[in-house]
Amino acid sequence: MDLDGSKLIITECEKCNKIIWPKCNFCDACLQKTNKRNIRDIGKIVEFSQKDQIIFCVGEFEQIRIIGTLHANVNDIFPNSKIKLHITKKSNNKYSYSFTLI
Repeated sequence: MDLDGSKLIITECEKCNKIIWPKCNFCDACLQKTNKRNIRDIGKIVEFSQKDQIIFCVGEFEQIRIIGTLHANVNDIFPNSKIKLHITKKSNNKYSYSFTLI
């Protein structure tokens, strides 16, 4: 994944505004040029699961789905709840993704 600090980089078509992932210089729908930009860090819960005390979640951010851990009380979680994306850089240039309810 392309990251700028702790922001995920995506591309968007200049003409039709389609989000292109993985990033590409040209739109696969209309063949126009794309621009790089940061993905919005507010999304929604698609689904979640719990094992022991850890909640795993699939979050959707501008049509891009990301798997991470969700820091919340399991009783407060519902599909389509709004979440904020947090990206943490780990050792060896690896990243972890987590979410919080908003």
